[in-house]
Amino acid sequence: MPTNFDIARAYWDAEITRDLDAIMAFYRDDATFVAPGWNLQGHDAIRGFYANASDLYPGLEVAIVHETTSGAESAFEWQSVLITSAGIRYPLRGINCMTVIGGKFAAVRSFYDTAELTSA
Repeated sequence: MPTNFDIARAYWDAEITRDLDAIMAFYRDDATFVAPGWNLQGHDAIRGFYANASDLYPGLEVAIVHETTSGAESAFEWQSVLITSAGIRYPLRGINCMTVIGGKFAAVRSFYDTAELTSA
């Protein structure tokens, strides 16, 4: 059975490809997703977030820096680079707190400083 780390790594691998179907395969139908400016529930709403992010930043790099897990709950510190179609790179660091049930995300809470998106 995959660990929460295995699931998170595979999810970020899917997000890097910007394949919306592959990304959404990691979410339960009734999942919640919270990030700065976003409080979403369900596949359609969450998919919209990823579609918007993919349009704004078609390129993405992600590295997991630290992980801690207790049962279904995990926290992942990450470093990423969002890349625009013009090649402008926006480094972004943050933490995702994820609840994994049955191998899928039931809840994702993402914390990052939105000011980093304007400082590249």
